[in-house]
Amino acid sequence: MRQSRLISNVKRLIIPVYNVFRKKINGVNNSFTKKSFPRNLKVEIRGNNNQIKFESNSFLGDITIFIYGNDNKITIADNCVIKSGVFWIEDNNCEIFIDSKTTIESVDFGVSENNSKVYIGKDCMLSSGVKFKTGDSHSIIDAEKNIRINPAGNIYIGNHVWIGQDVIVLKNTTIGDNCVIGIRSLVSKTFDENLLIAGTPAKILKEKINWTRERL
Repeated sequence: MRQSRLISNVKRLIIPVYNVFRKKINGVNNSFTKKSFPRNLKVEIRGNNNQIKFESNSFLGDITIFIYGNDNKITIADNCVIKSGVFWIEDNNCEIFIDSKTTIESVDFGVSENNSKVYIGKDCMLSSGVKFKTGDSHSIIDAEKNIRINPAGNIYIGNHVWIGQDVIVLKNTTIGDNCVIGIRSLVSKTFDENLLIAGTPAKILKEKINWTRERL
């Protein structure tokens, strides 16, 4: 009886940390390298030559990945923390890259259209509900010239950037190192280093700033 209770207690401790991996892959030459193991991972791939890579010593929680296209890449570097995330890639030769020591509460990546990219630098800190979108997913047409006027664009986040809750980052955005982006901001252009920015659309509130994770 005592041994039975002990085994039951151990099972209660072990079961919550089991990795759940659900995958649906249609295509060839798709590779998945895992040196870190998410707690709950769902992967759906429809295409060829796609690469997913999780480097070492990262804590990854609930991760969902959709890739619809060819030659796309997702990389999470060493020593990252991602508690929850959706990685959505459509079309070809797109990329999501998260550099080392970055921490994320929850994030939604929407990377659509050929050659689109989201790059997040080292030691960044993202709060919950952060969204990145490289494209509009549909076309806006100039009625007179009959040409599309809303192509996709890349997103680059520098090193040591703090992004607040519910921030939306749109295509053609570049954020310099050591910036802070305030809660519920909408960011859609280039900002230099060491800036506090916020608003819809985001604007500079203060220059020559930096930040730390510590509560000094």
